Amino acid sequence: MENLAVDSAGAIFVSLYSHNRVDRYDPASGATAPFADLPAPPMGLAFDADGSLWATGGTFRKGPGYIWKIGPDGLVQHWTDLPDAVFINGCTLHPNGYTLLACESLTGRILAINLREPGRWSAWLTDERLKPNHAWFPGANGIKIRDGWAWISVSGRRLILRTPLQPDEALDR
Repeated sequence: MENLAVDSAGAIFVSLYSHNRVDRYDPASGATAPFADLPAPPMGLAFDADGSLWATGGTFRKGPGYIWKIGPDGLVQHWTDLPDAVFINGCTLHPNGYTLLACESLTGRILAINLREPGRWSAWLTDERLKPNHAWFPGANGIKIRDGWAWISVSGRRLILRTPLQPDEALDR
């Protein structure tokens, strides 16, 4: 298991890197079942307001990175390639509702993926502290948003960093 996301009904979705799929766990029944098969290993998961599950992924240290949109029925839509992302990781939805922020754990970047237009993305944040300090550990690998701040875990450095969200950010470039 790599990451998880909880839908509006309380079901828990888990990315399984080793099996190239996302599983769904129903806490009410205790049942777990495969939900979506992906063409490459999934990492981060995040739901949007419409109930679509967004997944980041790619083969560890080989790249490219990928973004997939997974419908409530488990249908996978390839959204975009991230050619220079070789260690794509955790993600979260920006409060604007149309930008996915995703950690690239090797290059020290947080990427902003446009969820309105496939193929549009850019670096949202770049910082040396987001890079790994040892070859065997990830740099930035988790990101969540709360109260106007993006909170970023950098496991290899044993850091939790935060950066403010700007109300006038142009993320749809």
